[in-house]
Amino acid sequence: MPSQAQQPEPAENRGLKRSPSIASDPDPDQKRQRTSPSPRQGEAGSSKDAPPPPPPPNAVAYWAKEGRWPNQFPDMALPLRHLIARKRPPPSDSTTSVTRDDGKLHPGDSIMVKKKTKINAAEQYRDNNFEGMLESKNVYMEPLGEVFCDIDKNMCSALLFAQQPHPLGSIFDDETFKTAFRNMRGRNEGRFAQDISRLIVPSAETLSLDHNRLGALIESVGEEWDSSIPLTETHPQPAYAVGFRDEAFEEDQFAKLEPFTGNQQNRDQSFFLGTHYMYFPFLAYEMKHGPCYAERKNAETMAVAIRGVVELFRAVDRLDEINQRILGFSVSHDRSFVQIHAYYPVIEGQHVKYYTHALHKFDITAMRGRERWTSFRFTKNVYETWAPLHLKRICSAIDLLPPHPDYRDSSLSAVSGALSLGPGHLLPSTSNSSVGLAHEEGDSQRDEDEGLGGSSHVDE
Repeated sequence: MPSQAQQPEPAENRGLKRSPSIASDPDPDQKRQRTSPSPRQGEAGSSKDAPPPPPPPNAVAYWAKEGRWPNQFPDMALPLRHLIARKRPPPSDSTTSVTRDDGKLHPGDSIMVKKKTKINAAEQYRDNNFEGMLESKNVYMEPLGEVFCDIDKNMCSALLFAQQPHPLGSIFDDETFKTAFRNMRGRNEGRFAQDISRLIVPSAETLSLDHNRLGALIESVGEEWDSSIPLTETHPQPAYAVGFRDEAFEEDQFAKLEPFTGNQQNRDQSFFLGTHYMYFPFLAYEMKHGPCYAERKNAETMAVAIRGVVELFRAVDRLDEINQRILGFSVSHDRSFVQIHAYYPVIEGQHVKYYTHALHKFDITAMRGRERWTSFRFTKNVYETWAPLHLKRICSAIDLLPPHPDYRDSSLSAVSGALSLGPGHLLPSTSNSSVGLAHEEGDSQRDEDEGLGGSSHVDE
């Protein structure tokens, strides 16, 4: 809990990643110094009877130099060390090594190389071996039976079928729907995406203009998740994605996240970020570019996204609360066929695997377009009903992170050389005096989840 002397930074100053201000603190070292009670009068002053010495003033710098945490912090060693933000690796030499026939590097050559890299990144999703590569990372494009809980089954039914008003005056109107699709026949994917993408998956930020309750949401459009820790050699780059903005978190929660999100002016990489401004993404969207392309891309994107939630709950010893719980969604479509998927972890001990469940598949042109608003309705229900509960679940875990001030030191990036771990790695669990609160919080969260489900079930 921050002291009263610490004034929270105004929300309007949150641009790129905030860094702790030393100028506003007249004596930062004094605040960081832990004091021990002095010996009682009459006691011997020998070192045997004296209390242990205070911890080093900068535990993170100590870890960076010595390769281990100070002895005063044995519980910090494994559960949190791998979560600390990492420096972005330097660009590959290949971006400057291209030459032409004259043996010289010409202006624009580095841009040509970057474009080639993007093309290769896109091609990986068309490779039939890509799914096997995902499985080697413990990411599966299929469900593990029907293992996620009944609460989530009911919740998914509510998300799919709970009524939502839809916009008027669009090409999905009864009078124009059939003609609009006839006009798009034979046109390229850009035209199709322009006309119907936001009717399949509405913009969270646009909806938030009329609904203040959606103000915690933020979106990215075609941006590389260069602040995430990737599963493969390239970062995810979803066509559209939604997560939480930094204003979604209280000041003390944001402060606890800072060591693990790093310096975003330098684009440090974090388990908890997609882009530098998007925390804990939970929705991805793709338009198909061939068989399985969108599904493979969404599976990779969402594995990176929900891995952040898993690692957060691992750090506070609450993995059981998210085991087999749906932590994210995706929508993909081609010119008429739409697929909606949910993603969830299956946790055995400290092993984690990520699975995909198909919630619904349909053709928006079938039966005179009877289901053309299904995806729009589902996505809006996710924004308005599921996302607030998901954010509350995340915040309850952030509250249990240690508030140790040494974590906020500007030298955090020095520990970025830690091994980049895949989603199925092993880490010993931790015992924490505050973890006992998790059960009460978890029970409260489950009660709220039950209120969302309704009585219908997703089709088995």
